[in-house]
Amino acid sequence: MTLDQFEKHAGKEGARDWKSSIWVHINDEKVPLKKAKLLQYYKHYSNVANWTSYRKRVYHRDEFVTCSTCKTRRRFHLGTNKELRTYHDAAINQSWTCADWPYDKITCSDDKKKDSRKFCKIYRGCPLSPTCSGCPKCKCSGCVRCRFLDCKCLSCISFMHHAKP
Repeated sequence: MTLDQFEKHAGKEGARDWKSSIWVHINDEKVPLKKAKLLQYYKHYSNVANWTSYRKRVYHRDEFVTCSTCKTRRRFHLGTNKELRTYHDAAINQSWTCADWPYDKITCSDDKKKDSRKFCKIYRGCPLSPTCSGCPKCKCSGCVRCRFLDCKCLSCISFMHHAKP
């Protein structure tokens, strides 16, 4: 179970003291995770005030795929795991066309939507610099959410082979 799934299950999304909501058994005694000394190995908790929204907002931002026929760039929203997989499959497909776009039934002759400045700033912008085009602070280079076990592309195979649990 991931931290996101646990937060949704526990109904404590964004809670700062999530460590006291998880219990572990040590020597047949039920102890809160906060007191179990296991968190000394966990490096990524409590770095940001609202870690849940920070985790979702920063790394998986909207991306574009270019149609192989008309060279139009189409936007893919990367909010859920299904949307991440849809984008991933489209990005590795060299012959992807506008007709394959999952959100609406469109063709290459349809006009592309104009990107509003506000939309691009919210979903594409880096929290460090508005002119950033994709640094390690704002763009994911590979994680469990955007790499897939059943995919045969080189980046997924390499990530799954070399990733540390």
